[in-house]
Amino acid sequence: MALLTGTVTGRFEDIIPGAETVTGTVSFTAEADYLLSADSTVLPAPVAVQLVGSAFTVALTATDDLTLNPVNWTYRVTFALLVKGVPVRRDPFSIKVPAGTTVNLASVTPVASYSGAPTVVGPQGIQGVIGLTGAQGIQGVQGIQGIQGFKGDAGPFSAPTPLVLTTHLDTYTTPGTYSQQSATVANSASYGYPTELGGTLLVLQRSGTTVLSQTYEPFYWTGKVFYKRWRTDAGWQPWVAHTSSRVDQTAGRAIYQWDDLNGREQMIYGDTGWRHVSADLVNGATGTLLIRRTGNQVSIKGDGIKLPSTSVSDTIYVLPAGYGVDDTHILARDNAVSGDYASFVFGGGLAFRREIHGTANNTTFRYGFHATGSTTAAWPTVLPGNASGSIPNN
Repeated sequence: MALLTGTVTGRFEDIIPGAETVTGTVSFTAEADYLLSADSTVLPAPVAVQLVGSAFTVALTATDDLTLNPVNWTYRVTFALLVKGVPVRRDPFSIKVPAGTTVNLASVTPVASYSGAPTVVGPQGIQGVIGLTGAQGIQGVQGIQGIQGFKGDAGPFSAPTPLVLTTHLDTYTTPGTYSQQSATVANSASYGYPTELGGTLLVLQRSGTTVLSQTYEPFYWTGKVFYKRWRTDAGWQPWVAHTSSRVDQTAGRAIYQWDDLNGREQMIYGDTGWRHVSADLVNGATGTLLIRRTGNQVSIKGDGIKLPSTSVSDTIYVLPAGYGVDDTHILARDNAVSGDYASFVFGGGLAFRREIHGTANNTTFRYGFHATGSTTAAWPTVLPGNASGSIPNN
């Protein structure tokens, strides 16, 4: 615990002022043997103060600190002073050092030595009777206004106002949120709706003007499209659809745009990149084979294709789902030496096959080809083989 203190000062001079500096120490010894506080016993040690420039200042524990027991004890002041190295006699005396005061040894009145008055703490008495309530005081002066507090949390969102099914949206000009709970709106165009689907209408007004905006978001297509229009001095402008796009990289890279007229997504870009599928050649065919789909076009490219001399099937590769070509394309390659040739049939299903005329399937022959055909098949969900290069960004 913090103890209260008082300050003691003093200054000493030779008989001829300014002639010689007085040196030595002044000591203060508490005349109480010990001091008891609320949580400890204080053992006051003597305090010796060295003169500096013939003077001193020291802070001492106050002799009247009521948190100590005993109280009102004294300090014994003793001197060990030198002038020109010769000891100078000054008789000791006792002083009190009250809390918060400054005691000057030049003007203090010595007191009788005293070890302090001990305080005996008895048991706590019973609580006295509660006194009568005093009269209410007069109201104090109103204080100055405090600083503004922090902004509170936003309140709950109010429920939207229902839209009347047969009321035209042009008449909703009061800013706020409205809701058409019906799943569909019959004759929606006659009542100013941008779509026949129910949804939420938000009406806003530009500050200081009569300009209004309406935003309509269908419930069924939430997050895919919303419609917006403005009312100016010329009246309500046509609704404008703001549609969303989606990028899917599950199989290559495909980008879809929402088609609000037909209520579905429309793929506007798709590319699987070239896929190395040589390991999937069947019935003894070998070589390098790659396939790729871009949008609704499927391309197949072969290099160094070697055919077996005999085969149990004409199919040399089975096109995976999403790569089937609608139209049939026949690629032919002749043998200038013998007049025989091999043709490759691409399309009309998922089989990529070869047809042999003569001895064109001689194992010494190698074939190369590149063909592209259109497809109406859904975009693939799984990519075949391994990537050959990367999908271009432009």
